[in-house]
Amino acid sequence: FDGEDKLLKILIKDKIYKHKRINHIESYEISYEYPTNLQIVVYENKEVGYIRYMSSNFYFDKDGYVMVATQEKKPGVPEYIGINFNSIVIGQKIGITNKTVFNTILNISNNISRCKLPVEAVFFNAIDNIVLKLGSVEVKLGDNKNMEYKFTTLSNMYEQIKSLKGVLDLSEARENMINEQYIFTVEN
Repeated sequence: FDGEDKLLKILIKDKIYKHKRINHIESYEISYEYPTNLQIVVYENKEVGYIRYMSSNFYFDKDGYVMVATQEKKPGVPEYIGINFNSIVIGQKIGITNKTVFNTILNISNNISRCKLPVEAVFFNAIDNIVLKLGSVEVKLGDNKNMEYKFTTLSNMYEQIKSLKGVLDLSEARENMINEQYIFTVEN
C-alpha cells in the first residue's frame, strides 16, 4: 500500500504544480496506471541554433534557452552571427535586451526547423538586414516581416538553386504578390 501512496503523491504533484524546466527536455507527461504503475513520457528538446562566444558554441532551443556549451560544432544546427547579448548562461534564456531581435531569432529558428532547410549560418547585419547561408547560396531575408512566407518560398525553390553559387533576394517577398519574381544574382 505504501508504493501506491507514493505513486498517488507523484500524480497529485504533477497535476497541481507547474512542471519544472529541465534542460534537454521539452516536456513530459506522467500517468498513473492503477494499482502500482507510473508511466512517464519524455519529449526531448532539440537545439535549433548556436551562438559562438569565447571559443565555445552555446546551443539554444526553440524558446531561446541555452541548452549546452561545447567546442564541437553539431551538424545541421545553424550559427547565429552578429547578435549582441548581455549574458549567455546554460539553462537560461539568451540575455538579449532587444525583444524584437530575440523574437526574430526565435521566428527564424522555428521556420528553419519547419521547412527543414540546411541553413549553416544566419547573419544579423542589422535587424532589417538578415541573411541566411545555405552552402554556396546566400539568401537576403531583409526584416522579420512575412518571415513564414519567405521561408515557404525559399523551401519551394531550394532544389532549383542549391547547386548554384550566388545571392537570392527574398527581402520583399510577401503573400498576395502580383507577378511574384525574385532576383538571384549568380557569382563566379
